[in-house]
Amino acid sequence: MSKLPRSFFARDAESVARELIGKIIVHKIRSQNFSSKIVETEAYVGAHDLACHASKGRTARTDIMFGDAGFAYVYLVYGIHELFNIVTGQKDDPQAVLIRAAESIDGRKIDLSGPGKFSKGMSISRAQNKLDITGDTLFLSEPVIS
Repeated sequence: MSKLPRSFFARDAESVARELIGKIIVHKIRSQNFSSKIVETEAYVGAHDLACHASKGRTARTDIMFGDAGFAYVYLVYGIHELFNIVTGQKDDPQAVLIRAAESIDGRKIDLSGPGKFSKGMSISRAQNKLDITGDTLFLSEPVIS
């Protein structure tokens, strides 16, 4: 499995969002690996993007978006759903990609058809906020061609 390097994420959110389609995301928890293929993403392209959390400026919540690419930005929405984003772009240019949906490839019959369902099904929570996704716990890779 070929992990995606930080340089993959250190580009504009639109390019990264497009190229994440078909990539594999793996979350290792103890002896269990949750794996899925990304099928839908959404790009947030910076402070000028009114849909981007960074459009309201740098806050304790959005600080991670102003940092290096390749880190998780996980937040709670509607007091219910935890949503998983990947910080992209260059430092101090707050961009991110939301993973909206995926398909399980680890044998589990699970619905990952929305950003909240994706995070829950992949056991991603705010505990993973600010996690380096180029490490060994939560990472992305090229699909395995057999």
